[in-house]
Amino acid sequence: MKGGPSNLRRRGFTFVELSIGIVVTSLVLAALAAFSLATAEAWNGGANTVTSGGKSIASVPIIGTLACTRLDKEFSASLLTGGYYSGTLTSASGQQASILLWKNDDGPTVGSIDTGECYLIEYDATDKTIYKWSPGGASSFLAYTSFNDPTWIATFKSTATKAPVAKNIDGMQIYVQTPASSTQLPLVEYRLYFNRGGWSQTRYGAVCLRNPSKPSDLTLN
Repeated sequence: MKGGPSNLRRRGFTFVELSIGIVVTSLVLAALAAFSLATAEAWNGGANTVTSGGKSIASVPIIGTLACTRLDKEFSASLLTGGYYSGTLTSASGQQASILLWKNDDGPTVGSIDTGECYLIEYDATDKTIYKWSPGGASSFLAYTSFNDPTWIATFKSTATKAPVAKNIDGMQIYVQTPASSTQLPLVEYRLYFNRGGWSQTRYGAVCLRNPSKPSDLTLN
């Protein structure tokens, strides 16, 4: 047998194979286009139009889920609730939602509430943001009667510092069930309100706190 190059020829794509490839590619591109269109519609549905005509925020469901997750984390890590204002869900005027929280018990007077162990969750209607206020200054004993008085919130804020928890919220309300019970855990309920171009949505959340941890000067009901 004589040596020489193989008589096998390199085989290319047939017309049918090329046609199938084009069809599959077209289906993939069509699916990507549909996904992009759905994403754009979700953005527009949840966006807030600013004066420049642009879109300032993303979809409401995403914002609501993020805000609820962060609030749940703050509330579930608390020992006790204090004074609070329920707030107005759909109005930017009037007293807005805020609540004092006793977050830990490691201050100078263990077993009692200290000012350095308190935090505040507050909704600010002026910039549509939920803030967490952290304590500042020296920590000292705080009687439960003061901690449970919503008017003490102003005193706490005078030395505290704030950081945003969630933005682009159009309203917030807070309620506390059984805040000082010997048989039931305190339950913090909240509602978040969103209003985008005449379309509104309300998100609801509820979190049990870690009671029966309590200060020594609190008598449970």
